[in-house]
Amino acid sequence: MKKILCTIIIISFFKLSFTVAADISNHSDEALIYSIYFNAFIEQKTKHNKEPKEKPVLIIKDKTEMDIPIDTSGKNKYKDEKNHFTFLSVFFEKFKIVNILPDTFKDFWKRNQESSTLNCVIPIENEYIFLTEELENQILLSGDSTSIFSEKLYNRFPSAQLLGVTTLSRVGFNQDKTQALLYAGFMIGPTSGAGYYILYEKKNNIWKEIGRFMCWIS
Repeated sequence: MKKILCTIIIISFFKLSFTVAADISNHSDEALIYSIYFNAFIEQKTKHNKEPKEKPVLIIKDKTEMDIPIDTSGKNKYKDEKNHFTFLSVFFEKFKIVNILPDTFKDFWKRNQESSTLNCVIPIENEYIFLTEELENQILLSGDSTSIFSEKLYNRFPSAQLLGVTTLSRVGFNQDKTQALLYAGFMIGPTSGAGYYILYEKKNNIWKEIGRFMCWIS
């Protein structure tokens, strides 16, 4: 899969607000951020399917990851915390989105230095499956040995083809938990996917997306 560094900024000019089906009082802020992301993602991917036969299944990697952008010279200079923060800040500030607070990014960076296992309950209506290493190996060993992984995956979970496989980072928060930063990427096939850094803000006890930019596309 070839990732292309993308400088396209995607700004939401309308307010996105979703009603969570579950009792949100029982869920962490991190789970709620995941919920808001997935509700927007599912709406965007299914908006042209007026009458889907069934709600598509979400396949989520059970290990968190943080994408490190590669600059135009091919060097990985953003692996450094300071450079990575500057990289994100420039894009969000340029388009007059609320600035990333330093403590938001510091928490995001700290939480994502090591991969974590996702075990939270995400309050969304769609069924979701965590793609564990064990499940991935089972899928790889199944079916025709010449088939690529995505073909085998969708043979097992046909409705997942609409949404692909999602990778999430841990969510970083400022000290007051009024701002949150998330990295999320998805791959539907070897040449179909994208990754985003997304900023959220909490007002009147409600989390809402306030801006995002696409950091890679394939």
